[in-house]
Amino acid sequence: FPSHDNWGWETKQEIPLKILASGRLIPFPDFKLNPNYAYRLVFELKTGDKYQSTPEKINTTPPILNVKKQFNLQSVLSNDGKTYTSATELYVDFQDDPTANNFYLWRYTHYEKLAFCKTCNNSVLDYKTQSCVTAPRGLNKAYYDYPCESACYAILHNSKVMIQDDRASQGKLIKEKLVAQIPFYNDYGCLVNLEQISVSLEVYKFYQLVRQLTQGTGGLADTPPSAIVGNIQNVSNPDEKVVGYFGVANVQKYSFWIDRSDAVGPMALILGHSIVEEPSNPPTRPPSAGCVPRGYRDWE
Repeated sequence: FPSHDNWGWETKQEIPLKILASGRLIPFPDFKLNPNYAYRLVFELKTGDKYQSTPEKINTTPPILNVKKQFNLQSVLSNDGKTYTSATELYVDFQDDPTANNFYLWRYTHYEKLAFCKTCNNSVLDYKTQSCVTAPRGLNKAYYDYPCESACYAILHNSKVMIQDDRASQGKLIKEKLVAQIPFYNDYGCLVNLEQISVSLEVYKFYQLVRQLTQGTGGLADTPPSAIVGNIQNVSNPDEKVVGYFGVANVQKYSFWIDRSDAVGPMALILGHSIVEEPSNPPTRPPSAGCVPRGYRDWE
């Protein structure tokens, strides 16, 4: 992505990106952002279509000064809007910059230890192939869950958009801002890596639209959200609507261990259902399931 200097003149400097198997694009290890430059993303698909974003500059992000946790039995509203599930809520303190208008975005990555790694619907697990096969007579449950054969962790990300502008708190010390709701999946602890990011006004507006579309109440009086179109354009076909936004950010990180010593009540279902184990039939049944990818599972 070529960079631009303070005067808007393109420097023609190109920074190649590495494409990972997951589809993520990352710069090479020796790359460092220059705060005096603006950057744009440029890429081409196999179809020959060429895309580029508008230029984006980095914004300085204040550090997270403190993190506080609080368990809440009625923290997360269910998808049907009828019930609440419990969660550990995380609140941050930080100093807002008094010299500029700021817009903030919070994200987190949540590492949860798994007890069960595989579910077979109307079937059973074959240990050698680690695939679900036809169940023998007598095993006719709708599904069976199989324990992990080794330590395995689900990698979860926030499903809610957490953003804020600083109009009501310009230059103040922001205290106990709610930035994460971590569901109560197990009575042992979990690790959460928080990210605090100062974004541009354009990125903030983009995430506002995302929040309206994904977290709106859906009531008759609600204003229909605009189409989520970001700052990436198909140069070959300008009429194409491209979803997504390319931004440049300085990220402040804070790792926090939740011990769940204060957690009570029913747990959330990390697999989406109650656990049903295959009845034991030694020496080979039931088998254990491998952790795929090895050591962790990245769940959206």
